[in-house]
Order: sequence, then structure tokens, then C-alpha cells
Amino acid sequence: MSAKIVALAVAGLVMLTGGLAEAQDSLSGAVIVIAKGSCTRFTVSGQSYSCSAIIYSHFRNGRTGWQIPIPNGALMLSGGRDSQPDPTKYILQIDMLRFGRGDGSGQNYRVEGTCTASLSADGEYFYTLSCSAKGGAEDIQLEFKGDGSPVDRKVL
Repeated sequence: MSAKIVALAVAGLVMLTGGLAEAQDSLSGAVIVIAKGSCTRFTVSGQSYSCSAIIYSHFRNGRTGWQIPIPNGALMLSGGRDSQPDPTKYILQIDMLRFGRGDGSGQNYRVEGTCTASLSADGEYFYTLSCSAKGGAEDIQLEFKGDGSPVDRKVL
């Protein structure tokens, strides 16, 4: 796993919790899963982006986020309600979009949407992630395809 992706994951924790002190408290026990692959579609309000990895993070406060690196920062789709109808399908109800900048600052937007992930039953391989979320002027569409390599999973 590259140092840049690890740094992005930690920055995402800070983004999701709202600050460094809160992030340090909620880091203990946080689960981070990094999947490599590519975005076949990734648009934010009409602006197209590419990607080579996605990061799943789940925190003790019950929040879950999908982070996608973008130039000079990351975009995070997060929510507090999820379901897993079977071991190969995970659904997260999205209620917040956060644009995070490389300097640690960011901006939150209320959105509504869903991210649906397809993975192996043992969770070792990530196949696809499909997200659609809207709120105000924001419209996010994401289609990600894993590259076939095992995920990198960390518990902090």
C-alpha cells in the first residue's frame, strides 16, 4: 500500500470526524479497507475525474465512508445506515458529501443517495462500487471496478 493512500485514509478520518482531536479519539478500532482498481465513471456536478483506489472506513461512532482521491484532496461519501443482504453485497445510505483538501480543510454538503458494493463472500476481493448521490447543486455518480487483487484491510 502506498504511503500516499495511507495518508489519504488518515486525512479522511479527520475529515469525517471533523477535526484532529476527534479523529484521534475515534481512530481506535476504526476499520479501513483499501481497494485498487479504476473508476469507469466518476462525475461530480458534471466534472469528470479518474481514480485508482477507493477507501472504505468504518468508525466507532457508527459512521461509514467511501473516500475517493481527487486532485489536491479527496471526496468522501458517508452515512450512518447500512445493510448487507448477503455476504457479497453491501449497501450504504449516503447522507453527507465532503470535499476534503490536502491541507485538511473541507466542506460538507447534505446529500441523499446510495452506494452499493459487490465483494467476495470472505471480503478479501472487491469487485465493484456503484454510488449515486444528489443534494442541492451537487450530483455525484461513481462506478468503480476492482483490479482483482486482494484488499488491504487495517484495524487501527
